[in-house]
Amino acid sequence: MSLSWEKLGKFLVGGIAAVAAVATIYAALVARPASLTAELTYYYQHYPQQFIERLTAANSKFQYKSLYEQIRSLSGGTLDHEKIDAIAMYAMNSHFSTYQGLFEKGPKQYGTSLFVYIDNSSSKVAKDVVVNLPESALVLIEDESGIYTAPDVLLRSVKLSSIAPSNHAKIWAYFSADMKALKENGVRISHADGVADVYENETFNGIDALVARNSSLVLFICGVLFVIAAACFSLLVLSPNGQQ
Repeated sequence: MSLSWEKLGKFLVGGIAAVAAVATIYAALVARPASLTAELTYYYQHYPQQFIERLTAANSKFQYKSLYEQIRSLSGGTLDHEKIDAIAMYAMNSHFSTYQGLFEKGPKQYGTSLFVYIDNSSSKVAKDVVVNLPESALVLIEDESGIYTAPDVLLRSVKLSSIAPSNHAKIWAYFSADMKALKENGVRISHADGVADVYENETFNGIDALVARNSSLVLFICGVLFVIAAACFSLLVLSPNGQQ
């Protein structure tokens, strides 16, 4: 009987050592210096079909021939050809200038979007934050002060001077590339003290997202539960009633 309790004592000591080891590993995983976390949400950019149809109808009315006939009819013959031509060209160019450059293919040009939420939950200011996007994109940026910036050029990277403790920044990016290409290239976010932990919302939902985001904690809990279960099993086996 004394031998059984001796084995039990050794096992409990070993169990405590195992818990301490798991705790040390967990602390090493989570006790990192100030770093950012970022949540990525990919989605397809859809426009109501009614809007597309209205836009198409409006474009047809701004064709040169249609404009010319409308202006001539409205003028009641008081304008000569040169004046009608000048007014028609001005109206047409003004309307279609909206589609020049970045929007030459219309509203469906940027069919894939990405929302990036960057959070600084540490007590240290994150400086020189750089968000490297998977492809060049049109972006809308909301900095830590809530100020919006919308550059009129395609960007492959977005730079933020800083994100204060317990604060965040947001980026909306609009791509002409497809979803598969974007995910293959990925998003990398760095700052003066290292890189951000990046999570993709679309891949994990509900309980899966919770487990994915807290994988280190899950491993720690599983380790503790295993040690406790093993200890309980040993108590049953080594108890007087459990001996064979």
